[in-house]
Amino acid sequence: MLKSKRNKPTILAVSHCLFNPKVRANRLSQHPGIKDKILKLGKKYNAKIEQLPCPEFLFLGEREPKTYDEYIEIPGFKNSCEKLAEDFISNLGYINECHLIVVGIARSPSCSISYVYDKNNNLKKGDGMFIHCLRKKKSDNIIFLEIDYHQIDISIEKIKAVLGTTF
Repeated sequence: MLKSKRNKPTILAVSHCLFNPKVRANRLSQHPGIKDKILKLGKKYNAKIEQLPCPEFLFLGEREPKTYDEYIEIPGFKNSCEKLAEDFISNLGYINECHLIVVGIARSPSCSISYVYDKNNNLKKGDGMFIHCLRKKKSDNIIFLEIDYHQIDISIEKIKAVLGTTF
């Protein structure tokens, strides 16, 4: 794994749908080449790759696309995201001994790090619910990035730039 001057390994924690597009909501685009691009980055920079859970699929299974506001209104969804975030961090076990790069999905109601759709289908600034729960872990070792399915190559370059630096 990539190690910094402080000799800490790097973990690339990627949104579940990047490796398993079948968990995406019905009719959402799929980009089969993205998995290979991420695997190549991990190999090139010797970063361990972990797959994040998909809160939406785990909670609802196959589903139609929903906005952030629609997910907020589903009883128990926020608690489910909090539990998944807690379990993910706990399962790593050594969060303070590594650099964690979380790779979300642009505009996802669960995994965005920039903007989400509101109930009127307008973009509003904010994290997806699951990413929000991960951010609450308050670790200096977590960097949040995202893949934008409309700009995959630019997204990959941003991840590459972070992997190519020392922390």
